[in-house]
Amino acid sequence: MNYKILIFILCSFTFSDINSFILTDLYDSRTSWEEYDVYDSNTVVYTGYGYNKNMMFIKIERKINLNKEDLFNLIKDIESYNLIVTNHNIFSDLVEVGDGSIYGHQLITNVVPFIRNRQYIFKMYNYDEDRIDWKLLDSKSEIMQGYLGKNVHNLYYGAGSWFLNSDNILSYRMYLDDEIRLPDKFIKKIRIESALDIFNDVLNYLNNKREN
Repeated sequence: MNYKILIFILCSFTFSDINSFILTDLYDSRTSWEEYDVYDSNTVVYTGYGYNKNMMFIKIERKINLNKEDLFNLIKDIESYNLIVTNHNIFSDLVEVGDGSIYGHQLITNVVPFIRNRQYIFKMYNYDEDRIDWKLLDSKSEIMQGYLGKNVHNLYYGAGSWFLNSDNILSYRMYLDDEIRLPDKFIKKIRIESALDIFNDVLNYLNNKREN
């Protein structure tokens, strides 16, 4: 095969499935993680960089005492996200369920003053019995077509994963390109706090539900 054709095919595949590569990178042993901060003595936040050094990954870990089935069912319950997520600038709705996957839509308003609202469609699925993955759909996706043309900025690059290991340590790893062009230090803080809020919202909701 012609070398140039081979390179073109490989590049086309890479760009079309970049979110799957992000998921691979999030668990790659070569990805370097550095402790960012410790919250409430038991929640540790890390930042990391994989193959693409321009992508800052976030990882949050905490040892939990919760039923895995209840936890994973809640994570996949997109219809309840508007009750679970305490940030009311995030609106979620279920798009469809099929082929072992769940498709959801999220609209993020008032991210930063004078910045357009953001939206994306994500696909969520069980990677295995201990892990749930999600990734954003690209503009060519049939599901995404119904959301194009609105006065919002569409996001296409991002993926994440929830993993509960045998020691009951819950890990949430993610990357989302929100395409906000502001100073790195400011954006880094916003992204970490946003991921941490989601992590805490899920656990707090489940704990409150169990107590009641």
